Amino acid sequence: MTLTFNPISELHWLKKMFFDVGRDNSYILKTTYLDNQFLDKQYIATLKELEQQDYNYYRVYALGDWGSIGNVIFSNWEKRDLSKEIEHFDNIFNGLDWGFSDDPTAFIQVHYDKKKKEIYIINEFYKQGQFIDEIANDLKDKLNDGYITCDSSEPRSIADLTRHGIKALSAKKGPGSIEYGVKFLQSHKIIIDNKCTNAIKEVSSYRWKEDKNGNSLTQPVDKDNHLIDSLRYSLEREMLGYTERIKNYSGKGKR
Repeated sequence: MTLTFNPISELHWLKKMFFDVGRDNSYILKTTYLDNQFLDKQYIATLKELEQQDYNYYRVYALGDWGSIGNVIFSNWEKRDLSKEIEHFDNIFNGLDWGFSDDPTAFIQVHYDKKKKEIYIINEFYKQGQFIDEIANDLKDKLNDGYITCDSSEPRSIADLTRHGIKALSAKKGPGSIEYGVKFLQSHKIIIDNKCTNAIKEVSSYRWKEDKNGNSLTQPVDKDNHLIDSLRYSLEREMLGYTERIKNYSGKGKR
């Protein structure tokens, strides 16, 4: 068995099993970009820029050091088997972040308990290389005629979804929306179903940027956050309170 990975969290089971204790029948080979003689100068320069922009990210993804959990954004979450609870969930929200080749198209479905301030992540898909008709078919199986709030960066894609019968809304976003959305999510308890492995991975590793001295900045690292973006979109109308968008939905995805 060969395992390859980036050491994103010092609490990862790989560290405990292979590094902290060690195993007689295993061999650890640590490599970094410094060992790759085929990298071009431009890519190396890009990696070096990370050292100034986000030192923790550079330390993990460029130098291969174990990431510290001290700078993670979400500590207010847990994973759980929700299979027996899902049938009772009735306040459902859906979100979609666009992707294609390098990044995945990321869908998330949540139940929101406003009174208890709890967010339940109950469904996801995380796929690359999908065309609109394929995305629409996947969504039809999961939405049950519900609405979905999509990243507003691709209005044509949103319009195409509506042509396939999807009730697609365009996220408002705007300056400060990421920070506002993160604060909203931090103010709730987040419960993630065991089967939503990509959501678990993103929520557990989502962290603030750091400068070269290890000081936290006020911006999240913009990487491996596709489902977190979808989560923000899904609950956007709860954050901003614009329920009239649903009443006045035109089927064009732009209201």
